[in-house]
Amino acid sequence: MSYFNENKFLGNVFCRLLLIIVMSFCLIACHSKPNVGNVNKQIGKSNVYTKEEIENAIDVIVKQFESTDFNNCTLTDLWYDEDAAIKQQTEWAKEYKVENVIVIFSNFKTGSLSSESPLTSHTTYNNYNWILVKKGNNWEIRSEERRV
Repeated sequence: MSYFNENKFLGNVFCRLLLIIVMSFCLIACHSKPNVGNVNKQIGKSNVYTKEEIENAIDVIVKQFESTDFNNCTLTDLWYDEDAAIKQQTEWAKEYKVENVIVIFSNFKTGSLSSESPLTSHTTYNNYNWILVKKGNNWEIRSEERRV
């Protein structure tokens, strides 16, 4: 192989390797795991649920948020406010035909998201509602929605 052809070959190999590295980095960066490390959790007073029941509901939401549905998102706040939630809880209980429904509120931020995501990239979602139903001793997410 001549000197020119050898350098051309090495240049092509280097360019391909560099392209693979850059693409791999982009895939990792664009699909980073959800961030739940610094969530501000607030549990307001409740005449309906114990502190432990509310904490358990919040834990279910954190686990759901850690799922792939929320890649590249940061959960910032989770809270229970019975005064704000009581009307919704009553309505959801009737709709789902169950006794125990809890509404937990959240704020979170999104980063770069795929076009397939139902969420909007680079957006802060405030007062995002999580509706959970109690099955035995465990909470189960039934719905989530954005309320403005």
